[in-house]
Amino acid sequence: MKGFPIPVFAVLALILILVHGLAGPLIYDAGTNVVMVCSNLFCLFMATVAWHRRGIRGTLLLAGVWIFLFLLIHVVAAEPLLFAVFSVLAAGTSMIQPFLGYTLIMAVSVVSLTHYWLIISVVGCLLYTVAFQLMKLKGRLFHSLSLATGVALLGVTLFPILYLGFQTSPQSLAVTFQNQEFRDAMKVSLYTSTVSTLLITVFGVPLAYGLARLKFSGKKFIDAVIDLPILIPHSVAGVAIFGAFGPKSPVGVWLMQTLGLRFSGTEQGIILAQIFVAYPFLVRSAMNAFETMGEEFENVARTLGASPWRAFWKVAFPMALPAVFDGMILSWARAISEFGSILVIAPEPKTMSIHTFDQFLRFGINEARPPAVLLIMICLWLFICMRWGRGVFFGRGGRES
Repeated sequence: MKGFPIPVFAVLALILILVHGLAGPLIYDAGTNVVMVCSNLFCLFMATVAWHRRGIRGTLLLAGVWIFLFLLIHVVAAEPLLFAVFSVLAAGTSMIQPFLGYTLIMAVSVVSLTHYWLIISVVGCLLYTVAFQLMKLKGRLFHSLSLATGVALLGVTLFPILYLGFQTSPQSLAVTFQNQEFRDAMKVSLYTSTVSTLLITVFGVPLAYGLARLKFSGKKFIDAVIDLPILIPHSVAGVAIFGAFGPKSPVGVWLMQTLGLRFSGTEQGIILAQIFVAYPFLVRSAMNAFETMGEEFENVARTLGASPWRAFWKVAFPMALPAVFDGMILSWARAISEFGSILVIAPEPKTMSIHTFDQFLRFGINEARPPAVLLIMICLWLFICMRWGRGVFFGRGGRES
């Protein structure tokens, strides 16, 4: 459809200028009136573009958005300059439906939830993007509604994390990162979580393989015990570990006198607590992989003369390696984030989670924010790197294989 004739657009623009020239000074100051004239002229121009590209429906959509923004921002919020900004944004993005939706979400957030507008805008735009993509799927209404329900839960999860991040300035993050106490805590966290993950892998993979391949009395009991650290509170786990391996327990005294191992207030205690809470993730992941692949390939290797060890090392383990690596990632993430059990058995040397909690107790929430944000950033960056490495080395289909 052809656009407005040039004389029609010129007449409408002239009427708009006259209205602002006569009535504008009664409502706005001179500067605001000029801004309103320019924004409305731009909206009028984009209306002609919408008429040309999409016909009457495109023009009515832009007009409806303009009226909505006028009532929300100009009338209710009494912010004419803010209305001018968002009306220009809406008009400029009216040809691209997703971006028009982003503009409306941001406008509603700024007016309705001023203190949280940036966080609400980010979460709202993410949810809107998912909803917009789901609208393109035909014949999958139930699946789309299921996903939309779950995405709402993700929004609840993201909100406090984003709020924490946006409440912290880059300057405070830089100062905190240069703090020696924080750096020491970071080194302890990275070292202990890595060591605990390696130990979990060394002992957890054989456990998972044996449970997947053998049938024996008591297997269900062992299978249930694997999930026990997930079920019990981690502070209770810390008390149990301290009672069993503490300096006054028989086992703790024997380990100290015989092997020189002391778990109370040491990095060894931190590693022990991390192993306790993190090993189920790797064992479950590896066990599912071994059970899924079955024994057929190993039996073929055995018929060709391979020993049980060689069949495991050359056949079963490489096939399960993507799942094992996934379990290592989850175990590492769980280990580095552990707090409750470490607080009981080894509050010193401090991990990043203990350091953040200590800052909160000593100085309040404002001083606890920077180390908390840095902890999230470091863990998230390392987690993304490990997931990326998993995709590079094993491919997207590694888990299914």
